[in-house]
Amino acid sequence: MTAFRRRLRYRQGRWRDAHGHPLGTQPLVPREGKPVRFLGSRLPLEYARETGANFLTPGALEATRARSSVVEPRQSFEHQRLWADLLWSPTLAFNLFGDLAADRELADQSGTWTFGRYAVVHPEGNVDFAEACARYRSFLADETTFASLTLEELLGAGALPKKTEPRIRER
Repeated sequence: MTAFRRRLRYRQGRWRDAHGHPLGTQPLVPREGKPVRFLGSRLPLEYARETGANFLTPGALEATRARSSVVEPRQSFEHQRLWADLLWSPTLAFNLFGDLAADRELADQSGTWTFGRYAVVHPEGNVDFAEACARYRSFLADETTFASLTLEELLGAGALPKKTEPRIRER
């Protein structure tokens, strides 16, 4: 495990503890008679589903519930980790953008889209993601379809709703 990942696990465990949430396990759902280890960066699955504790705002929780209630054909989406793993990327995405998704006034009312961009947001210290983004960009014929930025850049830009940003910073 990298030093970066150890730091993240430690920080998430401290956040979980500071907010009074119980320890989760590996595996997510323990099986009787099988080995279990506790993880500070996880919540117990049933607790996480009941409380929505992995989500930082009501808008993030609402967007998560809406998206996870729909199962698409051949979908590859791990619902258990979404709810219980404090370090899972899709959970961060809901925490970052859930308030925007829940605010219907910010949504495009026309229903017609003429442009899309794939965006990657990663922590500044995650050099593996930065390198992967640079490699991906080198394969593109049209770079305007892709953007990458650090989580710190996103937070510094003031692009997120006012109630979201301090909660992301704390976590």
